[in-house]
Amino acid sequence: MPLLMKTIFTLFVSLPILAAAANKPPKVNAGPDKVVVYPSSTSTTLSGSGSDAEGAVTFLWKQISGVSTATIAKPTAAATKVSALKPGIYKFRLTVTDNSGVSRSDTVNVSVFQKLTWTVAGVAREALVHPPVNGTGTASPVVFAFHGHGGTDSAYAAKGFELSWPEAIVVYPQGLRTKGEILDSTCRQSGWQTRVGEVNCFNGNIDQDLKFFDAMLTTLKNKYNANLSLVFAHGWSNGAAFVYNALWPGRRSKLAGIGPSGGDMDTIAGKKPIPVIHAAGTQDIKDTFLYQQQDVLAIRNLNQCSPTGTVWATGPGGLLGTRYSSPINDPVVFLQYDGGHIYPSTVPPLIMRFFREVAGGATAAPLITTVYPRVSSNLSAKRLP
Repeated sequence: MPLLMKTIFTLFVSLPILAAAANKPPKVNAGPDKVVVYPSSTSTTLSGSGSDAEGAVTFLWKQISGVSTATIAKPTAAATKVSALKPGIYKFRLTVTDNSGVSRSDTVNVSVFQKLTWTVAGVAREALVHPPVNGTGTASPVVFAFHGHGGTDSAYAAKGFELSWPEAIVVYPQGLRTKGEILDSTCRQSGWQTRVGEVNCFNGNIDQDLKFFDAMLTTLKNKYNANLSLVFAHGWSNGAAFVYNALWPGRRSKLAGIGPSGGDMDTIAGKKPIPVIHAAGTQDIKDTFLYQQQDVLAIRNLNQCSPTGTVWATGPGGLLGTRYSSPINDPVVFLQYDGGHIYPSTVPPLIMRFFREVAGGATAAPLITTVYPRVSSNLSAKRLP
C-alpha cells in the first residue's frame, strides 16, 4: 500500500466513531384528573396519550395509590377504563416507552366521592364527600367548598381541594334555587343564602343553608369522626357571599377559618375575628377587585393584624399571596392573581395550605413593604347595583 494511502487509512481507523444522534425521549400525558360519584358510578375512563418522533411507542398503566380493588381494563392501551372504584383518591401512572427503551411517565388523579343526602326543613339536600384517607380512627378536619351561583357540587368537585389535604374530610354541597346578587332575580339557579335570617325565594324556608350546614356537620361527626374544632369553609362568588355574610356571623363558633374567593362581604359589623384567606382577580368587575381588597383590609383591622405583610406565595399569572400576622392568632392572607371573575387552578392548593397552617401552625416568610390604608369598619355602603 502506498505510504500516503496507508497514512490516511491509519488516521481513519484511529478516529473515534461518531455517536449516533441522541435519542429524544417520548412524550406522555396521563390526561385530566377525574371525578367519580359513588355509588351511582364506580368507574371512569383514563384518557392518556403518548408519541415519539422516532417511531412507535408502548403504553403501560399502573395504579400507584388508592384502594387496591381497582381494576384497569387495558393496561397497555393509551385510554382505558378503570372500575371497582370506591370512595377515596386514586393515582394512576402512565408510562410511555419508545423503540429504544427510553421511558417517560405522567400521573392522573381520580377522586371518588361518596354522595350523601339529607332532608332539611322538608327539602332534599345533597353533598359529595371525600372521606379522610386515614379512616375514622382519628378525628379529621373538615373543609366545605361552596360553589358559585348556577354551579353544581360535581362540577365544583373538579377543583380538587381534597388532593392537597387528603387527611381531611372535604365536602362539596349542592345549593338550591336562590336569587343572584347581580343576575337571576327570578330565582331559577342554584346558590346560597347571603344573610342570616334570609327567606328562600323558591320554597319559603328560613336559613335553609345554615340549617343544611348544621345537618352536614352532625352527619360528618357520626359517620367520619369529624374534628368539630377544625372546621373550615371556602366559597366562590355567591358561595363566598354565603361564607362571609351568613356562615361567619351565624356559625362563627363552629368555624376554625374561612376562605372566601371572588365575592363580597356586606359588612364587618357584628363579626368576630377569624383566620381568613381571600383570593381575588385583579380585573374582576363582577365582584370588583377594589371592593374585595377593602373587605380584606377591614378583616385585617378586625383581626388586629400587622400593617405590614409577608410574601406567603408567588406563582404564574401574577399570583401573589400576602400574609398578615395577628397577635390574637387570626392571620389573614390576601391572594391576588391576574384576570377577571375566574378561578385559576393555582388557588385551591393555596386555600388548603392556609387551612392546614391554621390547623397546625404557620411558617415564617420574608417581609414586604406594600401597605394599604385601613378602612371603615362598616362597608355596607359599597355595594354595586
